[in-house]
Amino acid sequence: MLTKWITTKAETAPVIRRRFTLETNINATLTICGLGFFEAYLNGKPVTDELFNPVWSDYTPRENRRMLYPIKDTFTHRVYYRVYEVSHLLQAGENTLEVLLGNGWFNQRERNVEGDFWYGEPTLSFTLTADGQTVESDEQCEYRESHIVFNNVYMGETHDYRGDVKTWKPCEFCEPPKGKLQEQTCPSDGIIRTITPKLLWQKGDEALYDMGENITGHVTFLQEGAAGCETVLRFCENLNADGSPNFDSCLATQIQTDRCISGGAPVWFAPHFTWHGFRYVHVKGPAAHVQGVVVHSRVAVTSTFDSSDETLNWLYETYLRTQLDNMHCGVPMDCPHRERLGYTGDGQACCDTALLMLDSESFYEKWMQDIADCQDPNGHVQHTAPFYGGGGGPGGWGGAIVAVPYFYYRHTLDSEVLTQYFPHMARWVDYMESRCQNGLVVREEEGGWCLGEWCTPDAVKIDPAFVNTYFLIKNLQRMAELADRMGQDPTPWQEKAQFHLDALHNAFYQPDGHTYGVQGADAFALDIGLGDDAMFDRLTAHYDETRQFDTGIFGTEILLRLLFSRGRGKTALRLLTSHEEHTFGHMMEAGATTLWERWQGANSHNHPMFGACTKQLFYGVLGIHPFEEIMTVAPCAHSLPQMAKGSLTTRNGTVFVAYRKQNDTVMGTVRCDKDVRLILPDGEQILPPNQEISFEF
Repeated sequence: MLTKWITTKAETAPVIRRRFTLETNINATLTICGLGFFEAYLNGKPVTDELFNPVWSDYTPRENRRMLYPIKDTFTHRVYYRVYEVSHLLQAGENTLEVLLGNGWFNQRERNVEGDFWYGEPTLSFTLTADGQTVESDEQCEYRESHIVFNNVYMGETHDYRGDVKTWKPCEFCEPPKGKLQEQTCPSDGIIRTITPKLLWQKGDEALYDMGENITGHVTFLQEGAAGCETVLRFCENLNADGSPNFDSCLATQIQTDRCISGGAPVWFAPHFTWHGFRYVHVKGPAAHVQGVVVHSRVAVTSTFDSSDETLNWLYETYLRTQLDNMHCGVPMDCPHRERLGYTGDGQACCDTALLMLDSESFYEKWMQDIADCQDPNGHVQHTAPFYGGGGGPGGWGGAIVAVPYFYYRHTLDSEVLTQYFPHMARWVDYMESRCQNGLVVREEEGGWCLGEWCTPDAVKIDPAFVNTYFLIKNLQRMAELADRMGQDPTPWQEKAQFHLDALHNAFYQPDGHTYGVQGADAFALDIGLGDDAMFDRLTAHYDETRQFDTGIFGTEILLRLLFSRGRGKTALRLLTSHEEHTFGHMMEAGATTLWERWQGANSHNHPMFGACTKQLFYGVLGIHPFEEIMTVAPCAHSLPQMAKGSLTTRNGTVFVAYRKQNDTVMGTVRCDKDVRLILPDGEQILPPNQEISFEF
């Protein structure tokens, strides 16, 4: 275990060295944690090809400085460490361990829009064992300055190869972080692939390159300039009309910038402790063999989708790219550049879809713990996890403490997650009810935000109290379901849900219009059991007429789920494939390769939250229902384009479904490696594993 922690007086990114002698290199393991990020090398070879270790957490108590709004909550703190088998990197006799330390979020002092969130100077602890011998981070460790003279997860990294080799100095012992030490089991970031970019223009020593898609990662290049010459890279998502870089969507006051200052010898540049969110890179100075490097969490794609409709295909590919671009350091983020925060609103909106389409269970195991760690004993849940500022609301954001474990359980049937997190859910309910007036959630923390819906095309008109009370009711309904699964009485949760349902109806139902309001309010109401068929018919007619969304990050998913599940797949399909102004088709026509933060294209161009509805390509269009007792496929002709096919890997097996329309007939095939129930209009049947069955209706 890690017991001795050391630090340095380096100005930035020190290299810490420990030389040691071993009698044997058999059964050697390295247990290590370097905060914020570390890279470890044994005898000059990297211990791993992982990046940005350890994953981000709320490491240790800190003073909350200059917060945008008062934070009085008590957090639970946690520090992750890595364990590596390193026998192959060691030798009997003399060995050297070197560790390069970066700031990460532990010592992030440059972006302070939300407040000052650093924890302290970089620190390191390690224990290396080999057949009973132990080497630790002790008084024999020494450090020197590295060539990295600036590193910040938001702003970028500067490498300076000028000057003499730095002298080694003794490290100092320091207080360990007070968070609970826990081995990291979720995936780290890594290099996924490389891209040869297109040179758009070159003028003197300046050039602009296009990666062809919005990515996260970095640019590597060969610098061959004379000593002292500088190469500067600046990253952006968009271009101005004249072809120059436009930094607005990534934040023009916070430009992602890498620098390399030559020492006179050729050098390959690549940053160690940051990534960028970008499509275009502006290069000033000498740079040969420019390559784009895609970096994000190593989470495998476990789904496929293709259809005759290019907009549906675009949505599938674009959501996947956006979601993966925003999975870093064990945290599902809102965007990969301007904020990079684990917003609980964005994260809970997309978790079901990400769990469905990606092998992301261990990733969300870690993030569930982050959410619980930032819950105050009174039940209040922060708007970001790990907590790093940010605004939101008690329902759509704080409700992640219910929604994420709920969806995780549906995908895994892991009952331990219910045992662990149900008490957290109950505390959140108590908190929400303490913020109620006449049964409606009307406030959160004093001086803070209390958002309801977010990012509607026009100004948000749907009442925040309506939306926050919806989330209280919806999560109470989920808790009743989970209580029943655990063998507990669901009645108390059902009764609470009914009380707030009545309050919501009494406060917001408008009998003259038979409606609960605008911007999809009737979809919210219908989703929790209010309204009737006539209301649903009016809702459907509205979207049949407009063929575009007036909903925000929550209502869009609710609306499409409701339409598909209640037999109005034709309307849902029209919305998904429409090219009106506030639609996915409009984003596609504008050349987007990742989803926008807002329907009109303002702000970030790499936000996954609207992509939560992408799961309906499988649940709605393909009719795959993986959470029944056995895998179920129930196609609906009205939900289908001319052709559609896809596959999913789930706890009930890997299933492949394909359909093609011919005149008034749908012809299809289905195959699964486990039993699958096929439900057609004229009946149902159980199909055996590993047999492809053809059908038509």
